[in-house]
Amino acid sequence: MEKDKVCLLITLPANLTELPIRVVRGDNQELLCSLVNTDDPIQTIDSCEKKFVFVWSHGAYVRLSMYEIIWLEADGSYTTLHLTGKRKMVLSFSMASALRILPVPDFIRIHRSFVVNVRHIIYMIGNSLKINDQMLPIGREYRKDFLDHFIFLGVRHPPE
Repeated sequence: MEKDKVCLLITLPANLTELPIRVVRGDNQELLCSLVNTDDPIQTIDSCEKKFVFVWSHGAYVRLSMYEIIWLEADGSYTTLHLTGKRKMVLSFSMASALRILPVPDFIRIHRSFVVNVRHIIYMIGNSLKINDQMLPIGREYRKDFLDHFIFLGVRHPPE
């Protein structure tokens, strides 16, 4: 059996949502991850993966959680990070470079100028996404890859 095809899924009852969780391996109790109730409304199995990024800003690295990054906006060789709390950070770093580093399941390019954190998408209508109070366009060349990341229930017909 291949290592990356094995997964242990533990489902907790709803009344235990406040319970802190530690995942350990073996007799020596090697800590694999620790989950505590945070401000993140969404916690998934991916919470055990890298969940923080250090961003260079004003001469120092500032730690951000991946959840804080709502979307990225390209502006030439600069990238603006739109963050929770209506904060912004401008980086002297191309969006293509940032996208190579950020985790792909969580961050998807939807337009030549936009990469979004899927955890912040409120809804999709036509060729646009609602994220917070902002509508962002889905570019024609990115639409299929974007749609392939999701399961749709309802009136959307599968491609023929």
